[in-house]
Amino acid sequence: MFATPEIRLPAAAGKRPPPLLPPSLLPPSLLQPSGSAGQAAGDDRQKPPQPGRRPPPALPKWRLRRVVAHIGRNMAGSVTLVSMAAAAGLSRMHFAAQFRIATGLRPHDFLLRCRIGHAQHMMLETGAPLAQIALDCGFRTQAHFSTVFRRLTGDPPARWRRVCRAGGTLSPRSRD
Repeated sequence: MFATPEIRLPAAAGKRPPPLLPPSLLPPSLLQPSGSAGQAAGDDRQKPPQPGRRPPPALPKWRLRRVVAHIGRNMAGSVTLVSMAAAAGLSRMHFAAQFRIATGLRPHDFLLRCRIGHAQHMMLETGAPLAQIALDCGFRTQAHFSTVFRRLTGDPPARWRRVCRAGGTLSPRSRD
């Protein structure tokens, strides 16, 4: 079991921050091809369409489900662009382009968010040390895990776990 690539926003006062969703609760917007998904994800690096060229199609839902299942099966191991493309049955370049159109995320960003979601679930459900959780989620070191976790959630893993287990709230922080 692992979580979908949705980052929780800073918690509103008085509310516990939700962990990322389990894969069975994938939001329909993630599984439906959408040309504006990149804008929803806040990525302004999308290239404008070139005149006379059709934009590549979005990754079909059935291929996306196969990739998500592949990530779930191989969460603790090495998940590469080549292995995700193979799960989708496409070349890595076609896969990366179609995946980004369908989800608004690069495949690696999606993978990191899945791993962090799985880590959030493990931190709430187990008493395992953070170093072990980092390894179980596919990170090579706890330092890399902590860096990615903080970048995506706004809080270090130990603080996030402590506050969520206590039923408290995480204060919104300015990112200067």
